[in-house]
Parts: sequence; C-alpha cells; structure tokens
Amino acid sequence: MATSKEVIKEINQFWEECKKTNQTAVLFAYSLGKAQRLIYNLDQSIGTIYTHAAVENMNEVIRGIKNLPKTVRITRETKREELIGNLVIAPPSTHGSPWIRKMVPYVTATASGWMTFRGARRRRAVDRGFVLSDHVDFGDLMKTIRETEAENIICTHGYKEIFQNTF
Repeated sequence: MATSKEVIKEINQFWEECKKTNQTAVLFAYSLGKAQRLIYNLDQSIGTIYTHAAVENMNEVIRGIKNLPKTVRITRETKREELIGNLVIAPPSTHGSPWIRKMVPYVTATASGWMTFRGARRRRAVDRGFVLSDHVDFGDLMKTIRETEAENIICTHGYKEIFQNTF
C-alpha cells in the first residue's frame, strides 16, 4: 500500500492532469480532518484550492489554532471559469448535487480509506480514488509506540486482541 506521501503525490498529479486538460479537479473529502490534511500537504504551486462552505467553515476554526494554507470559499459569485484548472475540496455529500454540477467540466476523485476495497471507486461513482485513511496503519502505530517509548498502550476499538498480542 502506498504511503501518505505517495498518495499526496498522486493527488498532485491528478490535479496537474486536470489543469492540463482545462478541467476542474473535484476532490471529495470529509470536512473536518481529511480536508485540512489535504490542504496542508498538497502542492499549492499547481493552482488555487477552492472549498465548499462546510470545509471552509472548519478551515476558519482551525486557522485560529494552527497555520493552514490559504483556500478560497466557493460562493454564489464564484464563476465556473475561475475553478477550471484548480482544485475543489468538497464533502462527499455534494457528489451528484446541483452544487457540483455547476462546475462542468470537472473530474471527480475521492480521498478515503474506503478506496482500499475493490469496487469502492465504482460504487461511489467517481473518476479516481485515492487511498488515504483517517486511521493510522499498523506499521505507523508500532513506529509511534517505539519512538515515544510509551509504557502504557490502551486499545479502545478495532482488532484489540490482535494488536495487544503483538506486545
């Protein structure tokens, strides 16, 4: 499985491809957490990152706590032409909505851990799928435990027994 860094590189390439073909790159991601992770890591030299109001509302709160790169809220005044060649981050619930259809021409993608599963991209009816989970994977979790020298590890959900047996 690709690392987060490799997935971000793939998303940047997706955005660049859309830019070269004069299309809007629409990336579906949850409004809190995933969207900001993408905004923080994507290559802003490619273009402007536009956001749905739900994403931008979260961005404003987070900017009060942490530095987050600039994004532009999509409003009724935003012209379709402004979006072409740029990236739009929107919640998955906007897929197929009148809001998203105003962005033609566009290419859709989803950044989700669900993209790991066969057929997920087809079921979600998106053009591209990027495997980017909100959950830490086993290797990263073990690395964090080693590096922090944690003495007490409490498992709260998931495959607790399997994980606990590795210690």
